[in-house]
Amino acid sequence: MAKSHNLIQLMLDSSSPGLRKNAKRAQAGNPPQWMAGIGQTISVVELQKYIMTSGLSEAQLSMARRALALLRTADVSGKGRVTAPLAGPGGNPFILEVEYVALKDTNHNPLKVRIPGQLDSLSDLYTPQFNEEQVYGRMDPIATYQGTGRKMDLAWESTIGSQAAQFGALFGDLIKMMYPVYQTRNYNQLGTGTMVAPPLLRFRLLNAADKNVGLIVSTLGGGGILGLVKSFSIGPWDTNTPGETNMAMQPTAKTPKGSILMPTGKVNLKFNITVMHQDGKVGWVWDDDGEGKVGVSFAQKHSYPYGYDTTLPLSDMEAYPSAPASSDGLTDSNTASDPALAALAAAGDAILD
Repeated sequence: MAKSHNLIQLMLDSSSPGLRKNAKRAQAGNPPQWMAGIGQTISVVELQKYIMTSGLSEAQLSMARRALALLRTADVSGKGRVTAPLAGPGGNPFILEVEYVALKDTNHNPLKVRIPGQLDSLSDLYTPQFNEEQVYGRMDPIATYQGTGRKMDLAWESTIGSQAAQFGALFGDLIKMMYPVYQTRNYNQLGTGTMVAPPLLRFRLLNAADKNVGLIVSTLGGGGILGLVKSFSIGPWDTNTPGETNMAMQPTAKTPKGSILMPTGKVNLKFNITVMHQDGKVGWVWDDDGEGKVGVSFAQKHSYPYGYDTTLPLSDMEAYPSAPASSDGLTDSNTASDPALAALAAAGDAILD
């Protein structure tokens, strides 16, 4: 993951008089031309791209490359790095972790952002889908089950406070995760290019001790929920200034056009997610205890979907209305024990005759 650094501060602390002079000009709102298109915080990759595409003169390129060398050194030492805000007992007691599944570093660690805040609301929609066919002489449709979909609406609230620069960087990184991965290395190539991976994300809800608190959890793998983000929005921006109509803003960086401003109150993030069931079957499966007794259990564990145990006496359940090896939809033994099923079977036979 590319690390962002406070470039102006690095330049001010450098041993180069030229870099220090340039940094002071940028602080005063009159940056040199080679700094006109960059902000106060930037990563090595971002500065490299800027140098390649900005059309700078040789003298300007020389200064930009010296600044790039500072950033590379800072990548190793950690000096000047923009640190992520921390979760704690205050306004941001939990962490929403969002992982970009398609990208991993050389140690196979996934690309992820961790956003301190708290869960504002969570709506979970389950939609069993049937293909219904109406036939002559039958009051009810013939229904063929197709599948059960799951969609989740997640609203997250973060309190900005004095950490505007950190949250601004986090929100920017999260927005980047809404876009795909391309095959080409040439970022300014004309045309659409070849996409090699979609923006598939995994979500986790953690406490300040990095423990999964449930609700957004994979009950088989113990990780987070894999999902397709159908929509993502930031806002409204709550300035947390009762009685005032103007937004309370905090300067985070100096640019040629002035300060970049961020509200200091609360910010809402909203996700509409189509959940992907990645861990095998989702539903009831047959279970043989090895002694001839066949029962049922839920394939995603009893704790599906929120990580809590079940109230159902599943150990006492038996294969009903039919064992998986049976080809009949309703066996004689089952229909005999349930009058409703017997009547349903008789009605079906009458229609077929």
